[in-house]
Amino acid sequence: MPDESNLEIGHMNTMNEKKKSGIFFSAVFLAMAVSMVCLGCSSSADNNYYTSGQTSRSFTDSAFDYEQLKIEKTFHVVNEEYPSCSLMIDFLSENKMMIRGKEYRYRIEVGRIVILDPDDHESMISYLEVVSDNADSSEYIAVEHMFPSRHAAEKSGLWIGTLPSSMPFAFKAKWYRTSAIVGHSPTDMVMANTETGNFLYVANSAGNSVSVIQTPENKVVGTIPVNIDPYRLAVLQDGSHVYVTNSWDNTVSVIRTSDNTVVKTIRVGRVPNGIAVSADGAYVLVANTNDASISVIETTNHTLVGTMPMGPKALSYIEVFFSVPPDGRKYTVLAVENECGALVQEPDMSSPICQANPVSGECPTKCPSSMGRIEMAFSSVVPNAEGFWKSEFLNSKFKTRTYTLLLVENFAGQEGFDLDSDDNGIFDYQEVSGMEPPWDRIVDEVGVLDPVSQGGLYTNVVLPIVFREGISEYVPGGYSRIPNGEDTDSEDDWVANNLFSCWLSPVYDDPAVIHLSDIPLSGRAFNSPGEPNVWNSSSEPLSNPPEHPVINEFMINRQGYTPLGLVAPKTLSQDEESYFYVSTEENALLKIRLSDYTIVEKVPSGDGRIDMALLPNGDLYTAGRLGSSVSVIRNGSVLTEITIGLGIKDIASSSDGSFVFVTNSVADNVAVIRTSDQTVIDFISNGTDTVGIAVPPEGNFLYISNEDENRVSVVTYTDAYGCE
Repeated sequence: MPDESNLEIGHMNTMNEKKKSGIFFSAVFLAMAVSMVCLGCSSSADNNYYTSGQTSRSFTDSAFDYEQLKIEKTFHVVNEEYPSCSLMIDFLSENKMMIRGKEYRYRIEVGRIVILDPDDHESMISYLEVVSDNADSSEYIAVEHMFPSRHAAEKSGLWIGTLPSSMPFAFKAKWYRTSAIVGHSPTDMVMANTETGNFLYVANSAGNSVSVIQTPENKVVGTIPVNIDPYRLAVLQDGSHVYVTNSWDNTVSVIRTSDNTVVKTIRVGRVPNGIAVSADGAYVLVANTNDASISVIETTNHTLVGTMPMGPKALSYIEVFFSVPPDGRKYTVLAVENECGALVQEPDMSSPICQANPVSGECPTKCPSSMGRIEMAFSSVVPNAEGFWKSEFLNSKFKTRTYTLLLVENFAGQEGFDLDSDDNGIFDYQEVSGMEPPWDRIVDEVGVLDPVSQGGLYTNVVLPIVFREGISEYVPGGYSRIPNGEDTDSEDDWVANNLFSCWLSPVYDDPAVIHLSDIPLSGRAFNSPGEPNVWNSSSEPLSNPPEHPVINEFMINRQGYTPLGLVAPKTLSQDEESYFYVSTEENALLKIRLSDYTIVEKVPSGDGRIDMALLPNGDLYTAGRLGSSVSVIRNGSVLTEITIGLGIKDIASSSDGSFVFVTNSVADNVAVIRTSDQTVIDFISNGTDTVGIAVPPEGNFLYISNEDENRVSVVTYTDAYGCE
């Protein structure tokens, strides 16, 4: 007799004490199978039953007792030759059963169940017999379905598969149990096709575990402890490993499916949410909601290999505008560190006062030893067709530190060279007679002064720490010297890098060209002599272009996104680049190219659309947890909205993309959407708090998690393949 603590058949609200005590036989929890047999088989009065003319063991010795069918229970009936034509049988009270939504009466005879004609409740249209060699199976009940005529087979609702042209009208089927009790608060589920069979992995969010269910038997075969609050699951294409996001623990557990062992726990960002596997199976992507980032895990060694920032970010880059051709001249951009403000000065440990009072805080300070060092050198500065050269975004180099940028001709030094060995704020060659700089001449220069650092610059301008621009006071952070060829030593010689101060720079989020890889656009940082360097596009002409190359630094703010759900295609066409989709709190759906993390498509998507189903044809169905509808997205545009109702929790599709399924925890049902015309064709009711969903690779059934009931159930959806 199987362990009833792990199993549950039928509806929870009608389970009686007889079930709880385990009086009924284990076959009550089982499932069945069908193949051709002769219709000459009959039952004898000696309480034996017969199959294909062979005497089988008595019902009294069998694990199956038909009288127990009077207790309400449900079976999932599958003909292995026609797995896409399965059906559900519900045994009701008063000798009634429900088959494909239609009620039938039945009676128990010696050795068989007789299904009666729904019109007269007397004539037999089918009878069922247990197959002898599977009568004692603890995983399913093998049953022969027999019909006296073709008309009876068609009318019974029990026929599975294609009707033969002549007798016998019979087949074998396996009757499987339809529900399994798992851990606390089952939510997300994933199917894994492994070397040892097909298994369903279930995240028990309140139980800090993952249940393993053998399918289609729907038998719990293991429980795997993981970290706190397992939330989402993803499986590699070969079924070898399952990845679990533990949202309250900021980790991902890696489960080896061959022995259901956690082989590694990977630290990722805060509150990992969605998870997906790249099409080639090389990477697992994790959406860290509270970190506004995506972690990238390499699957060979289950190693974190990168983090993709998605939050708002201040970004800086260098640009040179060539108003005149270089004419063979070799230009180099140098970034010279000159941070020597009060906030960055170091204690002078050589001072006797500091040595006598190392903890008193009375130590005199000095500039850091990195003063005057060439931090970066960009050689081969050559303009593009529009006359611009630009660096990549430099982020931390220019966002939080003070630099002098020099555009020099014929540079002969290297990165790391110290131009100010005594750290006094003056280049050595300007102090030492006869010393030559490591370049022929400075063509242009600009100061990049961070407001926090309040440091000096290696330019020829002397300014107070704070000065006025219009009605506002600013420290000269993110400001540039106008390269007008003259040093006026006045405030007018400095302008902001854009119309606003650096921390109010325009948002960098052009709908047509959006880059998480941080590729700046030409013409945004050019220096306009005598006027602020406003936010410009490369298509706008420059007013009064200077007569020599101009260097400038520019700071912008990148649009931020908070990632929620992730989905990636299972396969790619021959020339298609690997990509994935991410849903965001900002109600934008982003398609991101994996090779360089560039957003190649952005679709507005409201109502908190978190979960997605990506079809083989590229159509994307997104579920709105805060709304009541599903969006259908095709070629970057919303094709239509499908009303489902409030309470949407999860979404999945059949393997061929013919159907999309959406769970609804308020209505406690599953919506079935036919994708050929984006139409809801059915709502399947099942238990309470319907949350997660998983679809096997074949068959017309799916698995549903009922969070409040700690249960996973099987439901069939439609005779989609002409099986009626």
